[in-house]
Amino acid sequence: MKQQPDDLQVELAELRAALEAIGIGDNRKHLTRSPVSAIHPVTLDRKLVQRIATALAAASEALSAPDQSPETPEDLSQRQKEILSWVALGKSNSVIASILGISPHTVDTHLRRIFDRLDTTDRTVAAIRGIQAGLIAA
Repeated sequence: MKQQPDDLQVELAELRAALEAIGIGDNRKHLTRSPVSAIHPVTLDRKLVQRIATALAAASEALSAPDQSPETPEDLSQRQKEILSWVALGKSNSVIASILGISPHTVDTHLRRIFDRLDTTDRTVAAIRGIQAGLIAA
């Protein structure tokens, strides 16, 4: 089994803690008694659910991805590396465009090319692969 990237491990640990804080934890130890006693209703915050879904998708793709990035650091332009750095910091296309003084359409074009070169369609996976390949700082 492939090792998960450090950032993804941190995100998964934070999500696990957030879930445990609202009463959702590892219920396997309770299943020996009665499965029904381990079930209880909870209300999940929409942002937490989105983080969980994103982390699970990123983990799944990262674990099924080849050990090496399909492209080398030289394959991304300096501007693409800069944009990927902002993506890794969680910035939206419009915010990146504002920071760099370019149009959101140009950011989107750069991102599509970055996704192609890193063999993904996901911002989180692109950021993880960019860090793994040494394209951007962690």
